[in-house]
Amino acid sequence: MKVDFNYEINFEVLKRIQNTTFEIGDKKDTVLFIVDMNNGFAKQGALYSDRVENIIPNVKDIAQMFIDRKCPIVAFSDSHTEDSIEFKTYPKHCMENSIETELVDELLEMKDKIKIISKNSTNGFLEEETQAAIKKFIKEGYKNWVIIGCCTDICVKFFALTLQNYFTKENLDFNIVIPTSAVETYDAPGHNANAMNLFSLLEMYMNGITVVENII
Repeated sequence: MKVDFNYEINFEVLKRIQNTTFEIGDKKDTVLFIVDMNNGFAKQGALYSDRVENIIPNVKDIAQMFIDRKCPIVAFSDSHTEDSIEFKTYPKHCMENSIETELVDELLEMKDKIKIISKNSTNGFLEEETQAAIKKFIKEGYKNWVIIGCCTDICVKFFALTLQNYFTKENLDFNIVIPTSAVETYDAPGHNANAMNLFSLLEMYMNGITVVENII
């Protein structure tokens, strides 16, 4: 393959999601996954991002919608040991049993309504506890799967695409929903947040995931 570094990517298709919503209404077949809204990304630490912190109110509001409707919520929280191989790629963060692994206070006050799953990689699907929960939700008839949190281009995308592939493998016609108002990524040299958000949303959209602006 010859890479054309001058090619301009067209994100025009994403304009379709402007002002779109996914309505929970009185749906009882909807489950929420919150990805990495813990202190180590949203409040402090080497991978803290103010962009991620800024979505906390939207994440909290969506979580409250699910609680009000008695729909299940799962929250992934990064948790690493000193020998974590992930530190070859990212700075040391979210050390096991540290405050960085805890959910942000805004969600922690809801923790009795949230199933928290610790993860040691950028893909929460790979945790055995996650797969057990997914199989349980499938058996119970959940068909709409909302994913929010951070980072759009890493843990959110990896989980969403893996979940989508799992549903395809099992011939399950389920709906995965990503609301742009409640996902975010970070800015860093070589990692432009706006660009990475667009790339990731486009990739998920083109792979059959429902991308909307808001959850109502």
